[in-house]
Amino acid sequence: MATRSTIGIIDNRTGVVTSIYCHWDGYPEHNGEILVQHYSDPAKIWALMDLGALSSLGEEIGAKHDFNESGPIHCTAYGRDRGETQVGSMTHNSIDAWLEHSEEFNYLWDGVRWNCFRGSDINKTVDLYNIKQTA
Repeated sequence: MATRSTIGIIDNRTGVVTSIYCHWDGYPEHNGEILVQHYSDPAKIWALMDLGALSSLGEEIGAKHDFNESGPIHCTAYGRDRGETQVGSMTHNSIDAWLEHSEEFNYLWDGVRWNCFRGSDINKTVDLYNIKQTA
């Protein structure tokens, strides 16, 4: 069963959020951990936004590959790897407008750190920098 998420970056000058959808493993112990560990460079986050909607988030953006034979290291994208269209990033005028299109977990880079919101409630947050890993 999929744990869907969105991943976004806010332009603090305008409040505009650019985001993408991610189908698999959206829970904080997976996608949240990958974002914190591997996506703290705004240029890499923008490259992720340029990739568009994802089947799965990887530690690296990677290169085009067979959609059905992806590994855990590289992102698998609906557009790049399966040839789908209309799966690019979305822009929203505010955080509230972005959360109107929320999934179970929603990740936002604020220019300094990752924030995680559960569903559309901006008050339900997950501290991604203090996640207890379960064995």
